[in-house]
Formats: sequence, structure tokens, C-alpha cells
Amino acid sequence: MTDEEILKRLAEIEGYKLSEYGFRYSTTFNAIIHYQDDDFSPWNPLHDDAQCLALVKKYGLWISAPLFEGDEWGVSDYGGPEYKDISLNHAVCFAIIQDAGVT
Repeated sequence: MTDEEILKRLAEIEGYKLSEYGFRYSTTFNAIIHYQDDDFSPWNPLHDDAQCLALVKKYGLWISAPLFEGDEWGVSDYGGPEYKDISLNHAVCFAIIQDAGVT
């Protein structure tokens, strides 16, 4: 799954509408551009740690840190399957998508 596909699916889960005045993917910003109240802001929790942490808190995700260099981060909701990736942000985003059943 590409970064663009991940971001679009997450935006839909978060309730953003895909339209000229909702959101669009910008290759310039490598982010979802979210339009609201005549303003826009780039949204990319794959690369923005603060945005990713906000999702971790919102969805109550559990994180298991890698034990050794080169190990993957693990992310799950309580009792759910664990999603792993070398990038913590990717593991978080993918866990949300999988748990929402939007694959």
C-alpha cells in the first residue's frame, strides 16, 4: 500500500470528505490537504509524529517497542492483532486502517 493510499483511507476513517472542498492528496506537500473554514493544513501522520500520537491516543492503541536494532514496532488495540513495521508511524496508521476494515 502506498503512502497516498494509506493517507486517503485514514482521511476517510477520520471523516474527511474527498472533494474539492474536503481533502485532496498533494504531491507538493506529500500530505492530505484538509480544507476547513477557508483555510488548509497538511495532514500526514505517516511523517508527522504529533499527528500520529494524536491517533494513538484517539484509538487507544498499544505500542511495543523493538528490542533490538532492526526489529519492528508493534501496534495493536487491546487484545487485537498486532501490526508491525520498521516505522512506528506506518504501523500505527496501518493498524487503524486494518481495525476499521477499510483494506
